[in-house]
Amino acid sequence: MINDFATDNQASATAALLVYAAYRSRDQRRFKASTDMWAKIERFVKAAAKRAESLPRFLENLKPRLSCPNVRPSTLKPVSLADLQAPSDTPAVLAVLYKETAWVILLVRDRLERERAANYNKENN
Repeated sequence: MINDFATDNQASATAALLVYAAYRSRDQRRFKASTDMWAKIERFVKAAAKRAESLPRFLENLKPRLSCPNVRPSTLKPVSLADLQAPSDTPAVLAVLYKETAWVILLVRDRLERERAANYNKENN
């Protein structure tokens, strides 16, 4: 488990963290949950990754599509921005975002479900 995502692949975990951070930082009034929300997010991620040459550029491409005015630093925990800036990993992460988009979305959704279950258990205990 890397970055609290159910994977041992660093590039997949970094890709999932970027999508997770943008998703959790979105304006929920403008980009509401719906039955086809994750299909839209998958398309948005693929399109953003296709045109990106760096991880910051990927985030800049993805943010407007998710109605994300800015990424909240708290969503990047437990990773620091310095950890995400390794230029040698950038091509691998962008490849995962573009070629394995469904897997990245599954990692994000799995983490969100585990967090929701943990929050539910905290509230009911």
